[in-house]
Amino acid sequence: MALVIVCAPKKPGGWTQYRTQHRAISGYGSASASAVPRTPRRRIFTNSHIVDSLPSVPSQPTPHADHTMPRRVHRVTLAPSGWQFDAPDDMPLLLAAQAAGIKLPSLCRNGTCRACLCCVQAASEPAPAPVAYRIEWPGLSRDEKAEGWLLPCCAYARADLTIDAPDAALC
Repeated sequence: MALVIVCAPKKPGGWTQYRTQHRAISGYGSASASAVPRTPRRRIFTNSHIVDSLPSVPSQPTPHADHTMPRRVHRVTLAPSGWQFDAPDDMPLLLAAQAAGIKLPSLCRNGTCRACLCCVQAASEPAPAPVAYRIEWPGLSRDEKAEGWLLPCCAYARADLTIDAPDAALC
């Protein structure tokens, strides 16, 4: 059995291309469908699902990590539950929480859907930002960042902090 994932590109005509590919994969309504083996409808999945668990991720530095600096670990507290977990500075908060057995809401895991949006209640250091991002604009405006909003799926802790995460659950 082959798993086929089709993503719709964000460009003019992209959805037409997506529909054509989807029809070809499913074997419905496309001239090119005869060239592609028909996939039963029950094996075609859409992206409207919520992943209940993340794959286990070894605690290794990301390729962008600065290997000259020692790895620092920060304590993250979730409000209102009071649950705590350690977040290495080279691992996104979402993955650090998952490694500690805590499930935070998430969908895309790349900062675009905002399903994991949380707010920092307190930080141990009055640094300019208690979290850092490795992508330039992770789905947050400058004002939202200044107000303390963060996306745990792509945010890296830079200090001990308390996050308002009422939808957190134990795995």
